[in-house]
Amino acid sequence: MAARFQQPLAIKFVTAEPGPLSTGVVRSVGGLAAVMEQPGVFQADTYIEIGETIRPVALDIDRRGYVIAVAATASEALRRAESAALLVPVETEADERTQRTQTRG
Repeated sequence: MAARFQQPLAIKFVTAEPGPLSTGVVRSVGGLAAVMEQPGVFQADTYIEIGETIRPVALDIDRRGYVIAVAATASEALRRAESAALLVPVETEADERTQRTQTRG
């Protein structure tokens, strides 16, 4: 199968630290319109439900979504995806269990 396009692409997974999400209990999740309006972004999705707890990243399952962006260079595509991921609208509230997990070490 021949490629139809040849353009650098980058994916940024939406996670808690080192990603853009705060840990805690999810209180609200907004739409992705602002994310999709960013330059080069052509796909984004989240897997977040109100009431669930977002924990620090430890496993692949801790990925809560993604943003895919394209650009003229790979570094610019990554910058675009990372910038857009910061706009994923999720509000969390501190959770005692999460705070204990974060302080263990």
